[in-house]
Amino acid sequence: MPELGRTTSAHKRSDSPDWLPGQGANAQRNAEPKPRSAGVRGARTRVLIPRFGIPAWLADGVAPRVTGPRHRPGMRDASCAGAQIDSSSLTVPAQRKNLGSPDSTVRFPHLTQEMVELGDLTVAHSVLEPGWRWSIDVRPSIGGEWCQARHIGTVLSGAFAVEFSDGSRMELTAGDVYDISPDHDGYTIGDTPCVLIEWAGIRAFSGFRLGLSGRHLVTLLMTDVVNSTSMARDLGDVAWRDLLSSHYEMARAQIEDCGGREVKTTGDGVLARFDGPAHALRCATAITQRTESLHIRVGVHVGEIETVGGDVRGIAVHEVARIMAEAGPSEVLLSETTRALAAGFDFDDRGARQLKGIGEVRLYALRPYGV
Repeated sequence: MPELGRTTSAHKRSDSPDWLPGQGANAQRNAEPKPRSAGVRGARTRVLIPRFGIPAWLADGVAPRVTGPRHRPGMRDASCAGAQIDSSSLTVPAQRKNLGSPDSTVRFPHLTQEMVELGDLTVAHSVLEPGWRWSIDVRPSIGGEWCQARHIGTVLSGAFAVEFSDGSRMELTAGDVYDISPDHDGYTIGDTPCVLIEWAGIRAFSGFRLGLSGRHLVTLLMTDVVNSTSMARDLGDVAWRDLLSSHYEMARAQIEDCGGREVKTTGDGVLARFDGPAHALRCATAITQRTESLHIRVGVHVGEIETVGGDVRGIAVHEVARIMAEAGPSEVLLSETTRALAAGFDFDDRGARQLKGIGEVRLYALRPYGV
């Protein structure tokens, strides 16, 4: 299993829209849909918890899509204003794998984690044996005072507890669905194994080594959905949340694959931190190229931040937000400092821009390349 994670506040099952982006959106679809306790589907897949149900449009095999003029870097929001809704193809080829035949297996003392890969999504079946504790069985191998991965999953059987760095504690038992953020220790409860299914925090399990106190020089990446208000209005609340949830899953997978760490979601986007600009730029390219039905703009900036719990503060956070806001659909903009530190990439000079509250800054656009 993972080192159970935590967000600004830990959650069990929640029906609020704020929790939905932490989960997936699509389910496996058969010719005659049947109830399943866990369905997996395609590059944007989630494990379904049966009592949640699925949206009617998804059960019927209809998935919304936004179409419009082809977008190019540099185009502004107005280019999306005339987008039309087409229900023909948010669908992706169905995939099926069995956790009994995992793609990979990770073992620590008292812990076995078996994983399957479905496009951008990794799903793990984890067995925590009685007596397992992250700080005793996992920490010696990866370092750090607390587990630094965020975990989203469900408890199939048994029970475990999470203790956070602020002194709070939470117990989870069979049937609980959780979203747990970094800065925690975890351990099993009782004399029976605890069995979990997780679909976030898995790749990060075997090795975050991030300092979480003081100030750090990092590369920040921030994304945003172009013309999101109009799309949400056209699609409707349920379909929009489902589409956005799929995007979050894909973005989180790319952040983990590129060695970054998600800090938080920001309305319709994600804020993440990386150790250097090369990883952040590769992640930005992957996110923009793997988003089919949404048009994403990205800002990347190197600067100093202060970590407060799982969040980050500092002028660099405001700077990356202003840089991102200047980008067009499917465009990645970065500061001059970031460009100077990013060897091996090609850029187009976008000239000096007046950023609100910051002043004049020269910006550069990352030239697209294959991922």
